[in-house]
Amino acid sequence: MNDYSIHKLREEDFSLIIPLMLDCFGLDVDIDYFKWKFIENPSGLVEGYYAKDSKGVVSAYYGVIPETFVINGERRIIYQSCDTMTHSKHRRKGLFKKLALECYKSLRNENKLFVYGFGGGQSTPGFLKFGWDKIFKVKYYFYPKHFNLFSSLKNNSVYEITDLKKIVHLTIKSNESIKVHSLKNYEIYKWRLSNPRHSYKTIAFQSKDGTYSGYITYYKEDNKIVIFDFFALDREANKNLFNYLKSSIKTGDKGVIAFCQENCLYSITLRKNSFITNPFKIGPLNEKIPFIFYAMYDEQVILNDSKAWLINSFEHDAL
Repeated sequence: MNDYSIHKLREEDFSLIIPLMLDCFGLDVDIDYFKWKFIENPSGLVEGYYAKDSKGVVSAYYGVIPETFVINGERRIIYQSCDTMTHSKHRRKGLFKKLALECYKSLRNENKLFVYGFGGGQSTPGFLKFGWDKIFKVKYYFYPKHFNLFSSLKNNSVYEITDLKKIVHLTIKSNESIKVHSLKNYEIYKWRLSNPRHSYKTIAFQSKDGTYSGYITYYKEDNKIVIFDFFALDREANKNLFNYLKSSIKTGDKGVIAFCQENCLYSITLRKNSFITNPFKIGPLNEKIPFIFYAMYDEQVILNDSKAWLINSFEHDAL
């Protein structure tokens, strides 16, 4: 039986986990991606661990990245579980469990154990065995391109902006009414949009007084417009922003998709703008992804409530 050693991830080790990303997710990333995600993050450095087999081959990785949240009015650093990877040649060896427990032990020792994640089909049962809670599900909402045939699209007073400082009052306000919410200040929002895997655009609605009262941030991928984040102060801004996005659907595009928590402010807004979901267990965008978290006992009991959270693509490391 192969013996494995566990190592804490350092910057000089980033290249070692590139083959894992390709084998597990089919993603051909480079060092810049890990530098962005693991080092340049304004909330702090990655806490990650990897396993090597007896021949020195990196066989698995588990890690969490810090996120700045506000919980009951208090700014906190919590962690997102991401990039759980075991190479296809080293599965069923208990590596995920060994690496995850090493990570949680370190966080617990420093009184930092508060981790959330988006469960996968294979990983969720393992997380639940560790004591994680499943709070709600996140799913895809979409606006097919043929819906435009039945719509009269107007997009008055909507402009593409590059200076995020013009809308930072909106990004902060977008989720601040919720008990547990990510902090979307200028520094963090700018970092999120510097993800080298995507090219983001932000559009904003300008009110008659010259101020901006709504925004949508999105990117294009595989002939789809993908909404990253959105918010509007009023119905006029909301309607014009979504109509602008719908009018951006070009020949050959499939439409617009969004990813967010079920039965929340985001999903309600999407429904009002004619977005639909796949109600079946098969077909495109049918997935319902568990949102799970793991914390010290008292907090895990108190915050195990879907109404305490507001989650969309902004909180997902890969979107």
